[in-house]
Amino acid sequence: MQEIEYALLHMNKAFAHSILSIIRNPGKTARDYLHGKRIRHYKPITLAIVLSAFVGFLYLRLDWDAISESIILDLFTHPNIPQEFVESAKSDTREFFRGSFKYYHFVTLLAIPLFALISRYTFRKQPENYYEHVVMNAYVQVLFSLLSLVTFPLVCLFLDDVFFITGISTLITPLIVLWFFKTYYHEMSLKQIIFKTNVMLAIGLISYIVLSTVYGIIKVNYLISSGQLPPRPH
Repeated sequence: MQEIEYALLHMNKAFAHSILSIIRNPGKTARDYLHGKRIRHYKPITLAIVLSAFVGFLYLRLDWDAISESIILDLFTHPNIPQEFVESAKSDTREFFRGSFKYYHFVTLLAIPLFALISRYTFRKQPENYYEHVVMNAYVQVLFSLLSLVTFPLVCLFLDDVFFITGISTLITPLIVLWFFKTYYHEMSLKQIIFKTNVMLAIGLISYIVLSTVYGIIKVNYLISSGQLPPRPH
């Protein structure tokens, strides 16, 4: 029993120590972990999944009916837009956000190895191998989750402005990536890191667009074949 209590206490201390270290200097924290200083650190991939699951749990508790209505009414203000289309857009928006946060931890788990490929390619002249980039990107995902936790109270207070708040968070994302890799590759100049970060984000954006397009095509074809959508006119 004492051993279990000790193990739990150690895990809690490691969790808190890792979060504080990441906030202070994320790149150095990742570098220390990869160089073998792991006794006081929580496993980065586990930490990323735990935090993303907690983020998903919190955001699922929001009133997505009200949020989706606010977003759609802001986007579609023209009086000639059919009401059926507006209601369908509300439903799609609500289900998109709920699905995104319901499986947020799973998306994080998939994103880490994918972004590791991109960062490994971008920083290919550096000595870190693919596995080490997986660990590095786990720390980046932790930073993304911490940003989501910081903005959560703002989202709760300003539900009508959730689109604006998430937009600001999206703009901060490149700065987080830049901050991490600058603190990890501290010997490289800021100009080099900015360039490589932009290349990395550009590749990530293109990959996202391609994957989203492929997914959309597959989904539309499935809906047509199952009779849920009418076939396209020739």
